[in-house]
Amino acid sequence: HILSDLQTRRSGTRVFAGKQGFITLRDLFRWAQRYSHAQAHVAPGAHVDHNRILAEDGYMLLAERVRDPAEKAVVKACIEKHLKTTIDEDTLYGGTGDVDK
Repeated sequence: HILSDLQTRRSGTRVFAGKQGFITLRDLFRWAQRYSHAQAHVAPGAHVDHNRILAEDGYMLLAERVRDPAEKAVVKACIEKHLKTTIDEDTLYGGTGDVDK
């Protein structure tokens, strides 16, 4: 669903254009591979928020390929919508979000 949603939004942004397309099958496979590696490090019986892990990995993989904050917001909103979770960039990157400090 995320792939389809992002592809339908491509007409409004250059990130999805032609060979410079924003999301590819290779990206989806890399995303899945990251998730499987994360699962390997989970302690047996531990509670894991799978949707949050998928959302964060997907955001890092897909949104960080673009420079325009509006395009990153499109990716973030799409991932959050379909995985029904929120992505906190400050927590994700371990900072305050203020690069000047």
